Amino acid sequence: MEATLRRVQQYRNLFRFIIARFLYVDAISTVTSFMAVYTVKVLGFTDNMNQALFVVGAAFAVLGGAVAGRVVDRIGPKRTLTAVLLLWAVVLLGAASTFYRPAFWGIGALVGFSLASLWTSDRVFLLRLAPPERLGEFFGLFGVIGKLSAVLGPLLWGGTLLALEGLGQASFRVAILVLLLLLFAGILVLRGVREPKPSTEAGG
Repeated sequence: MEATLRRVQQYRNLFRFIIARFLYVDAISTVTSFMAVYTVKVLGFTDNMNQALFVVGAAFAVLGGAVAGRVVDRIGPKRTLTAVLLLWAVVLLGAASTFYRPAFWGIGALVGFSLASLWTSDRVFLLRLAPPERLGEFFGLFGVIGKLSAVLGPLLWGGTLLALEGLGQASFRVAILVLLLLLFAGILVLRGVREPKPSTEAGG
């Protein structure tokens, strides 16, 4: 893994993309991991309601994957991924500002749609950026980064809740906004990644 990390730095666009992915996946993974806790603590959802919300999200995930695949073919993976991340920003803002419980069903649908769209677009982008002869190696790094990114987000989430414990439910809303900042950091890094044409050599 250490050799792979050194090697990926030789491909500037790919290296920037890996850093961007660490940031935005960290925010998104944390949101999805703690969504059930958030809906219970803030909106008063029951376990049955959360299970139904999961089903709604799964149904829209099928749609999201199909739509994202078509959009990637039409406008390319970077622009698609950027649009998906901006949609995630809408999701986080909506979650943080929603007081009307039924509205969260729409947010749950967007979570499923956006999650599948993310999986589709950023994997295709990796295919564009990684050199073909090292595709397997960098796909492995891609997966490891996704797992490692599940560290910073939960720390920010837990630290925010602890620091603002006296605010009650409002502390959960602030924690969502903190994760939104992490998401925007990923979007900013992603802006510096140049998307090569499919026929050109990936990487540097």
